[in-house]
Amino acid sequence: MQSYGLQQILNYTTLLLRLRKRKKIVDQFNTYFALRKISMIKDKNGYMRLALNNKPVFHLGTLDQGWWPDGLLTPPSEAAMMYDIVKLKEMGFNTIRKHIKVEPSRYYYMTDSIGMLVWQDMPSGFLNTSHASYVKPQDAQDWVRPQESAVQFEKEWKAIIDHLRFFLR
Repeated sequence: MQSYGLQQILNYTTLLLRLRKRKKIVDQFNTYFALRKISMIKDKNGYMRLALNNKPVFHLGTLDQGWWPDGLLTPPSEAAMMYDIVKLKEMGFNTIRKHIKVEPSRYYYMTDSIGMLVWQDMPSGFLNTSHASYVKPQDAQDWVRPQESAVQFEKEWKAIIDHLRFFLR
């Protein structure tokens, strides 16, 4: 099974949108648009692989906690965020796994603009230790997810992926 680079898979349409009033342009902006499909496909040996637009993509990435020495979890500037993204791309990575926090929407646009995939972890999973899914260190077994919770998780995960389609590139 051939592995494809992201730029080979993604097809973008650029748009110039204009708002007219009595044939006079009163506002305009440029944007882009792309439809994307994230799925699982089987390779020639029957193993399931992640796919983007029906093409297998090996996700080679780093775990990024979004920590900044001068602002803790607040990035100092857009340039600093873009610098990190570009450097990871230059090192050969195609994925960033965001851990601990959710970045500003601008960050996801930046990753999208240069073809960097983002895996977003859910930050702050427990509000307190009395939650039913909290596993205490001394517990003999891990939490068994109820079917209702599993269905809800899959529904939420699909909603996240559907929302992030605007940020993938």
